[in-house]
Amino acid sequence: MLRIMGMILMLAIYPANAYAKPYTPEDPTITYASLVQVLANQEKFHGTLVQFIAYARNEGDGVAFYLTYEDALNENSKDGVWSDKWRFDETAAKRPVRCLIAGIYDSAHNGPGGLWSGEMQKIEKVVILGK
Repeated sequence: MLRIMGMILMLAIYPANAYAKPYTPEDPTITYASLVQVLANQEKFHGTLVQFIAYARNEGDGVAFYLTYEDALNENSKDGVWSDKWRFDETAAKRPVRCLIAGIYDSAHNGPGGLWSGEMQKIEKVVILGK
């Protein structure tokens, strides 16, 4: 009984939010966006370190990041971003994989044949999220 009273007293004196930390992004230098925002505002994101979620798939000598799973299956390059700076392990690249990507977006380079809506330079992070 004494323990319970002590705990109640402690909770009354020290509010739970006294130790809560305010939310801060992982890295303040990264611009967090969706791939839709990047594709729609290419000039705004050109040359910036941007992070987005996309479906990735090995394409030729590089990897392509697509807006949707269907775009990745159909290789719809206009809804995708190219990169030759990173590549999946061959065994992991059988089907498109949902990933979180962080890198420098370059709207001036459109990948091989100019088919893509930009290119990711200097990829800093790729986290595989699943299918």
